[in-house]
Amino acid sequence: LWVQVLFFLLSDLRPTSAVTAGRDAVVGITIPRNKFEVPVVCYYYGWASQRPSPANYQLADVPLDMCTYVVLAFVGIDEQTFELKSVIPEHVEDERKYLDFTDLKNKHLYLKTMLAVGGWDLGGEVFSNMTSTPENRAAFIESVLRWMHEYDFDGLEIMWQ
Repeated sequence: LWVQVLFFLLSDLRPTSAVTAGRDAVVGITIPRNKFEVPVVCYYYGWASQRPSPANYQLADVPLDMCTYVVLAFVGIDEQTFELKSVIPEHVEDERKYLDFTDLKNKHLYLKTMLAVGGWDLGGEVFSNMTSTPENRAAFIESVLRWMHEYDFDGLEIMWQ
């Protein structure tokens, strides 16, 4: 089963037809050719924008013309419901920020946007509890699917640390 899942995940890593030179006939945006023939995954750490200057890093600072995937790190898991939850302070205050992130695809048509859940702050216990019963796993999966649909993410990365 894991081999099938791995092949499924890797099947999307080939360069897509959207990575071409020229103009997009529908949107009218010039699409730059990605500089690489392999996937390039870029990460945006959600708290980076709140660091004091000069260490703060805004979403606009990510070199998206160099990326085929950009991952927003991180969201958490509610310890009672096992659903995804916002933990980035500015996203807690305004969840439309997730749409701002996924809207990057409208300017960079070859780009895929992903969401990372976990990280070292979250720890491993909540993942262990979430996977401990079919009901907990179902709640997590349903929550992930809601987030993917509501915010238009292309995928999820699980950082179980």
